[in-house]
Amino acid sequence: MILPLKLFRLLKLFLRLILQLSLEFASSSTRHSPEHVLDAVSHDAKGQQYFWASEALQANHNIVLAATKACPDILGRVAVTLRTQKNFIMEAVTSNGNLMQYAAGWLRDQVDVAVAAVSENGNALRFLGAIPLADADVVVAAINSSKGHAMQCAPPAVTANKPLIQRMIRNRHITRAGI
Repeated sequence: MILPLKLFRLLKLFLRLILQLSLEFASSSTRHSPEHVLDAVSHDAKGQQYFWASEALQANHNIVLAATKACPDILGRVAVTLRTQKNFIMEAVTSNGNLMQYAAGWLRDQVDVAVAAVSENGNALRFLGAIPLADADVVVAAINSSKGHAMQCAPPAVTANKPLIQRMIRNRHITRAGI
């Protein structure tokens, strides 16, 4: 008799924890609570909890950043206003360079934002605008951070620049096989 009682209590505790993390079944006050919402979106790899939060919290800088760390695709479905804020995008791409794909067009042309993205993940090079792609330093930073893998995304002006390529081989940023 004791074992089933312990099992029942454990199951009850487990269900309470699940419901606390699930905003779908939460009260309105929980959906408006930044602490509860932050906790829920931080542990949600599928990104579903974000959409159960209150509208005000769905536009909250910290909530969206936490949600994108758990589920990067969330950034493609959040309010456009956040994707046009330079400080927000800088913080997002610093933790995941591939989030650059969701940045507003004008931010993709910002060299400092591009450097932040490719420094975190060189393959973010494929999401940059024309201005940073024309900047050899940005492309070299991407290639360096990706151990040469971003070379596939590099524009022809860089891949055709033999002195630059030779210098990168000499500095061991890329191998001859990576060209």
